[in-house]
Amino acid sequence: MKLSELDPFKQTLIEKLCLLFFLNSNNVKELKENQNKILLCENLTKEEIIELIETEEYNNGFKK
Repeated sequence: MKLSELDPFKQTLIEKLCLLFFLNSNNVKELKENQNKILLCENLTKEEIIELIETEEYNNGFKK
């Protein structure tokens, strides 16, 4: 499934998660690992994607 075929809200969540992964990756290996996580996102619920975003933000100091 293409990202553009998803519900617009879910698409926006996945795009935000992509951006966070990109900003927080230190090397190509991490980017590739995160790419696999993103590919799995289309099977997750919106709530599960939000939890991933919150975890990524917390783990990298965007939220306290």
